[in-house]
Amino acid sequence: APVTHSDSPEEFDAPEVVQVAENTLDLGAGSAALAGTITNPLGQPAAAAEVFLYRSLLPTDVEDEGGLSLMRLIDTTGGTQGALRRLGRTNEFPFRREIAQGLEKLASVRADEAGQYRFTGIESGSYLIAARAEASLLTPSPSIEHLTGAETRVDLTLFEAGSLSGSVVGDDGSSIADAKVRILGEVVPVEAGFGALFLAREDLLLYLLNPVTAQARTDADGSFRFTGLPFLDYRIFVEANPWATAEKEHSVPEPAPIEIVLEVGGAIDGLVIDSEGRPVDGVDVTLTVEGGAGFTAAGSFRVPVETITDRDGRFTFGGLGADTFRVSVAGARWQSAQVDGLIVESGETRQVEVTLEPGTTLTGVVRDPVGQPIPEVEVRAIAYSDGSRRNRPRGTTTTDARGEFTIDTVPPADYVLRGTLDGWLQSEVDAVSDGPPVEITMNPGPLISGVVLDREGNPVARARLEIAKAWNTPDSHQCEPDGKFSFRVSEEKAFTLLVRCLGFAELVVEVPEGGGDLGTLTLEESVRLIGVVYDPDGEPLSGARVTASRNDPTRNQRGSTRRSTSTFTDSEGAFSLEADDPYAAYQISASYPLLLPSDDVELTLAGESVQDLAIRLRWGASVFGMVSGPSGEGIEGASVELRSRENRRGGRRGTSRSSGTGEYQIGGLLAGKYQVRVSAPRHASMVIPEITLGEDEAR
Repeated sequence: APVTHSDSPEEFDAPEVVQVAENTLDLGAGSAALAGTITNPLGQPAAAAEVFLYRSLLPTDVEDEGGLSLMRLIDTTGGTQGALRRLGRTNEFPFRREIAQGLEKLASVRADEAGQYRFTGIESGSYLIAARAEASLLTPSPSIEHLTGAETRVDLTLFEAGSLSGSVVGDDGSSIADAKVRILGEVVPVEAGFGALFLAREDLLLYLLNPVTAQARTDADGSFRFTGLPFLDYRIFVEANPWATAEKEHSVPEPAPIEIVLEVGGAIDGLVIDSEGRPVDGVDVTLTVEGGAGFTAAGSFRVPVETITDRDGRFTFGGLGADTFRVSVAGARWQSAQVDGLIVESGETRQVEVTLEPGTTLTGVVRDPVGQPIPEVEVRAIAYSDGSRRNRPRGTTTTDARGEFTIDTVPPADYVLRGTLDGWLQSEVDAVSDGPPVEITMNPGPLISGVVLDREGNPVARARLEIAKAWNTPDSHQCEPDGKFSFRVSEEKAFTLLVRCLGFAELVVEVPEGGGDLGTLTLEESVRLIGVVYDPDGEPLSGARVTASRNDPTRNQRGSTRRSTSTFTDSEGAFSLEADDPYAAYQISASYPLLLPSDDVELTLAGESVQDLAIRLRWGASVFGMVSGPSGEGIEGASVELRSRENRRGGRRGTSRSSGTGEYQIGGLLAGKYQVRVSAPRHASMVIPEITLGEDEAR
């Protein structure tokens, strides 16, 4: 769950602390110290800002890789659909446990009039500084500090907090009270494809401290408001039975309130029976929108809706928008079933009947070569006929502490049972449903060993070794304090080993078939990319995000050939990025809310740091005008939305709300063709099919 905020040091589960001075706190646990200055988004001292000290328990690869892929961040228990279900139930981003609980709050102090703070008496370890003031986010420092005993300086510029407000009305113009409004920030560019779903370290820290999901109810006037939001594109979901669930996009910090109009909803009324026509109670029924594995064509999450059949085998889903749906039914001792292509129109109730067949059973035990049971082995049942095995598993489970397993939801057939576990070679046996128990024997995988040193021969204790394999199933290990490593792998064939550590260039090692001792692996120091980001007027820009990316051939097997790292500019617009390959070609760009991203700065490194990089952002095109009624009078509160005809996302959209005189303005647009949509309560909507904007054109 996201880190919760607390306003007083007494509420922290922390060691005994002593207030040494107004802006200084002594933890009395060690000899290390952290000190620095907090400035507001304008670069001025943030007097009385709250400064928090967190212990970092995050996996080391968050730093070593500059972030993590989305599938390594989220809890995918139950697959992608399982993650979406948890998101729908809790409205919390489904981070893995080690990520969600990766920051432990220790203490806080108030900065003085000069924005200065100091923590002393800190024991050795990994720590993060974060701060907040009025109208700011709880802003983390760009990196995690690894303290040993000396004082470390960490200066921090606060990020401005955004807000999102609006109202919910029916298609007849009436206000809808008590509607549930959920928002979900788009933390990764979904439209780029799964291989590009990478969350940079700086973003991850920001979103752990400032949740990008929230939920509220509309008041008696149908209004809602969310505050303290990071600057992102947000998806807004509104539910108010019997109205159809609605979805809308909005960018923060666009200040204009939005209006969400609900239409009359449809429903699906269903019955689950067995093959003899008897109702089946207590089975799970899931409703999804057809058109992708958990995502819409536009890239937003499709959160599955779940229910359970009653004692009469019945279930109902209401408040549905006009769309095409899929109903899936699953339960213990039953074969799963689904009905596709359920078209629901506005105001319509669609009837559906689902018939379940009894499941058959596969049982057995997994042992090692000497007969000892192996727990936590994933066992998959794969059906085959005529000697041709199908790739899709028909059932999956995990062995218990005694190495035993049971799968009771498969149809009658001959199966292959496949056992997999990190560090063990995959093993398969044939089995027959409802047949005798089977035994799967698994052998330990090849042993890999060695030591990681720097150029001076010192051990690199935090080096991480990752096997280049499927991008969403990482197999990584960390060196011991003396730099040594020893682990088993799950395959006997040759593979590529990536050695990474913050402050060092990535090392690629080709491991031969069968593994073995790799000897000494020497890491070279990384180089840095240093420069300044400027706004369109040529002034240094604080808080801009700078990203450096490069081609990474070692990722071909993992779904992505791009590797990137990012940071934010300080109060003087300056940035410093680590380049993990000192001889690679990099593309560097900057972005900032309501401005167009910069053009890429392309350079090829020659083993040395690069200084004096200058990146400048542009205003982009803009549209302005007035929304008027039939008599020419200005309409207040009209929604004006521009959507690209060429690319619906990636900054090619904008929204605005007209003022009291009907005037509106939308800026930060890329050149191209747009469709204009205008709507207002008690007025018919209007669409301008296409307008063309030139570069930086004001129209």
